Amino acid sequence: MKLSDRLVGLISIIGSAYLVSLIWDTPLETKGLPLGCLFLLMILSVMLITRPVTTIYTFDNFKLIILNFILLFVYIVLLNFLGFIPASIIYLTTFIFMNKYEGKKWVGLAYGIFLPIALYAVFELLFAVDLPQGIF
Repeated sequence: MKLSDRLVGLISIIGSAYLVSLIWDTPLETKGLPLGCLFLLMILSVMLITRPVTTIYTFDNFKLIILNFILLFVYIVLLNFLGFIPASIIYLTTFIFMNKYEGKKWVGLAYGIFLPIALYAVFELLFAVDLPQGIF
């Protein structure tokens, strides 16, 4: 086990415990999700501390990671101009094919088109959350 993994795990446990103590007295409706996430982070931190070292991870595809971040920033900019559905279709379809989707091409394309439409329907129509409409 690397010392840095143990240190990150320990810091995560301490930070999560501190945040749990801050939100403990709030109503259940407002603390349910944050508490769940913090307890999950604590469990994963314990797993990080106690796991044996079996694999050393390297960044062989550093260029692809940088390209994904650039694509994310372009998506954020396009979101304000084009709106949620067109920007999300462009982003997701580009992301799928840029990361070398190994399935059939039409499945990746369908996923890139229909997922943003389904998310729009859920959030805009069911939850009544206003998503960016764009300038058009």
